[in-house]
Amino acid sequence: MRAVVVALADLGRCARMQYHARAFADAGVSVDLVGLEGTPVPRTLSELPGIAIHRLTPSTSRYAVVSSMAYSSVALGDALRIGVRLWRCLRSLERPDVVIVQNPPAFPTLLVTWLAVGISRNVRFVVDWHNLGYTLLQKRLGRWHPAVRAARWLERREGQRAHANLCVSRGMATFLERRFGLRHVHVLYDRPASGFVSLEPHAREKFRQILFGRMGVRNEPTGFIVCP
Repeated sequence: MRAVVVALADLGRCARMQYHARAFADAGVSVDLVGLEGTPVPRTLSELPGIAIHRLTPSTSRYAVVSSMAYSSVALGDALRIGVRLWRCLRSLERPDVVIVQNPPAFPTLLVTWLAVGISRNVRFVVDWHNLGYTLLQKRLGRWHPAVRAARWLERREGQRAHANLCVSRGMATFLERRFGLRHVHVLYDRPASGFVSLEPHAREKFRQILFGRMGVRNEPTGFIVCP
């Protein structure tokens, strides 16, 4: 059995999709993990024999655009470029039995993945909804912008093609079922990997001293915040 896991984002930061790939590999499934270059993937994942990692060069011209009017055309160009790279990568892989795609970004990820490998009758196409792509675009362009309305229509249509839809909360599942008309929606809550465990008190204090030593913090009562 083969699986393709697609996250058109910095792959090293896509912990949930990494967990999908690891779960498949632990079950004896051959996995192609596809995403963008950036943060290194943990060695515990990259060195697993059942996982082949494919990283694509991102296209980021839109980030330099200030004007909302110009943003749509530049973002479309970015999407087309990365869409071609994703298409070429997916078409070079062996035909999978199941595909899991992270959303967002919805465009071009959902459409390109569906056309490249998901359209086959024997391939199970699954979308993992982390958020809604069109609402993120809406923050930049406004609610009634034509590009936002087109993005919502496309995202909804591609979701309806999926054999199953995963999401991170019950609230999102309700939205997808009622507003997008999706079927087979399942809540899969985010949980840390088994390697993340609480430290014993003595080990916690030792770790704190090492950490503060590296940061140059004096040995005195100090609070700190950890942000992912």
